[in-house]
Amino acid sequence: MTEPNRAVFLSYASQDAEAAQRICDALRAAGIEVWFDQSELRGGDAWDAAIRKQIKSCALFIPVVSANTHARVEGYFRLEWKLAVDRSHLIAPDQAFLLPVVIDGTPQTDERIPDRFRELQWSRLPAGETPSVFVERVSGLLTPEPAHAPAQMRSPDAPAPHTAAAARWPVPNPATSRQTQRVLLLVAAVAVIGVGYFAVDKLWLSKRPTEGTQTSVSTRQTASPAQTAIPEKSIAVLPFANMSSDSAQDYLGDGIAAEITSKLSRLKGLLVKARTGVARYKGSTQSPSEIGAALGVSWLLEGSVARAGDRIRVTTTLLKAHDGFEVWSENADEKLDDIFTMQEHIAARTVEALTVTLTPEERHSLSEWGTHNAAAYDEYLQGEVLYESVVDRTRFDASRPHFERALAIDPQFAPAMAGLASVEAQEYRDFDSDPARLTRADDLVRRALDIDPHLGRALIAAAELHVARYDYDGAAERFAQVTADEPENYVAWDLRCWAEGYRTPPHAAEAEQYCRRALQINPGHVNALYHLARALLQLGRVAEADRAIAKLDEVAPDSSLGTSGHFWSELYQGRPRQALAALDRNREAAQTPLAAAWTAMAYGQLGELDLAFAKLDKALAAGYRDPGELRSSRWFAPLRKDRRFEPLLEKYGVSL
Repeated sequence: MTEPNRAVFLSYASQDAEAAQRICDALRAAGIEVWFDQSELRGGDAWDAAIRKQIKSCALFIPVVSANTHARVEGYFRLEWKLAVDRSHLIAPDQAFLLPVVIDGTPQTDERIPDRFRELQWSRLPAGETPSVFVERVSGLLTPEPAHAPAQMRSPDAPAPHTAAAARWPVPNPATSRQTQRVLLLVAAVAVIGVGYFAVDKLWLSKRPTEGTQTSVSTRQTASPAQTAIPEKSIAVLPFANMSSDSAQDYLGDGIAAEITSKLSRLKGLLVKARTGVARYKGSTQSPSEIGAALGVSWLLEGSVARAGDRIRVTTTLLKAHDGFEVWSENADEKLDDIFTMQEHIAARTVEALTVTLTPEERHSLSEWGTHNAAAYDEYLQGEVLYESVVDRTRFDASRPHFERALAIDPQFAPAMAGLASVEAQEYRDFDSDPARLTRADDLVRRALDIDPHLGRALIAAAELHVARYDYDGAAERFAQVTADEPENYVAWDLRCWAEGYRTPPHAAEAEQYCRRALQINPGHVNALYHLARALLQLGRVAEADRAIAKLDEVAPDSSLGTSGHFWSELYQGRPRQALAALDRNREAAQTPLAAAWTAMAYGQLGELDLAFAKLDKALAAGYRDPGELRSSRWFAPLRKDRRFEPLLEKYGVSL
């Protein structure tokens, strides 16, 4: 190391070398000196002495925590951890030195992690994927600061609020307690608008990603470890309350909050908490400091919405999470047609208050909404909310008319095109293999990407098209593109998990990582829980998979995903007859082409090949065409050995 006083020591278990390499590469790309040289990991006295010297002189020690570090009872990394912890006791408490990083779902309560590590706030970098905010944080910790009092963020003077209130609107009483105002403001759940594809079900999941990696880093820091762990330029947009008397207007507040979240999340210099991670604070009476600490953000944006005819009133407040200080608060009373200008103003003012430097492209993106027709936008908001909140196949029938009406009003509305494409691709894949659906989805995706090649919503729809065509490699690449651009997009992480689990051969370990990342962002994502269970079954971890399925049953008892989860659990445990019984418990799920193929697999495992071929014939006739499963799945092995297999595939033009 050329500058040991500004160097980072990365400590990891050998099984986590790939993830550690990603972290190292990201830091080095920013000009940060990192001790991470696998070629030197040979052991011996000279190497041991070099390691001890590096730990003694580095500025920041990053231990990479993972399931691998938990599983290994003995390892050289444990000596590195001990040396780093010993040195930390000699360092002033206001100087950062230990920066634990977890690369999977390993809980912070892991008893095999040193107590000193567990006292600090961990950074979560799934599979070692390192966002720019983490690199900036490390760089800031390595920058020498004055030795006197730690720098504190000043409370900027609140600008004069822009107010255009009309007498007919209910105005909050200034004397109302802050606590009461918070209860009123935290009423609605946020819906994703323009960020990505939406999940079907909601689910509480207490378990965080379960595996971790070890990393060692040494850093300088002028604030306490707990405070420094939260980036200064980080924000959560809390649910906007519906102040109208009509509960059917909830979608409007949901949509506005989600649109602002979407706009801010596209800015590279700002860390924005995914709206699903924030939704659990609906109706919360917790203080700003409690919410900010739980979400890991320094700023909170909250608001309320009221609509009367063609007019809309939005009240917005920007708070410092640490102490609840109101930086600014304002009311806007406008026509619904002015909703775009209103949202742009809120986003721009937030960016200004947080002193985020924007590129010309980012500044332009704040004024891009896909449409400037309020009626089309209103239909789109309703379609997205229904697509997320309604369960199973009914969500397609509920959301499709709204997307179609949005496009009828504005045929160039790209997000609405993407939403409708997702509906068609998903329904084709899971319920109705009508080729016309795939053709329509393909046309919609192409048109949306022609309008905006970087539209995350359209990129996800494009990946779903790959899945509908059983091209899981292509889907995984598309989803990786979205997660790189939008690291807080939980839907993209879930779908990336889904694609990895279906590749040939399945990449189950990667799938588990991605599902846990999705559930870390959105603990209520049923789809990710189901896909996690599938990945765990592929890895042979049946007990963990069953716990995930049990949680799914608890929160979404009517979801067909629970039925599917039980089917696969029974099949992996060698109980095909119980698997068939599980599938039959949900009649709607049992009637799909995919379920017919699964039934053929179970009958094949029972040796009842006549029934197996009858079910496979039904699946193929309905459009089932997964070449990976047909070619290599162990569940189809008994059928592949039968002379009827190849002729049946030829009958439907399926080529392996």
